Amino acid sequence: MKHFTFFPLSPFGFKYAGALLTVAGLVLFILLNSNYQFIIYAGMLVMVFSKERHESEYVAAVRSEIFKSVLGFTLSLTIALNLTGWLAEDFSAELPPLYYIGFPLFLYLILFYGSLLLKIEPDSSADFVENAKRFPRVVIPWMLLVLAVLLFLLLRYWNVI
Repeated sequence: MKHFTFFPLSPFGFKYAGALLTVAGLVLFILLNSNYQFIIYAGMLVMVFSKERHESEYVAAVRSEIFKSVLGFTLSLTIALNLTGWLAEDFSAELPPLYYIGFPLFLYLILFYGSLLLKIEPDSSADFVENAKRFPRVVIPWMLLVLAVLLFLLLRYWNVI
């Protein structure tokens, strides 16, 4: 099966390095009240391009489908906002880095780990039953980390905290 994501992925250990970088960026962001979002995004980017502990054809198929979906959604939303900005005189589409960098990363990670957690199958895979037994305990910590960071950044962006 040919997948869209034909780039090389980092070994699984890089996922821990990305999580550590994300948490470090979040701590700096909280303690110093400065703009350390890019450290968070760099850590999440490392997590996106790292292999899973149990890499299989099923994981590759999920990764490929989610990557294509997020890329298409982000590009179509960007095109729609730019076209609206050109056509409407009073419309301003100035968006923060959270939209261009963070939102696609968060969307990818949430959809990817959510698909693995809920065992959503993009196509019929022979090793689906074997992977379905492993994923819940492996995926839940990654999903919780991504959701916690996203919630904090959104609350900070809306000036709640």
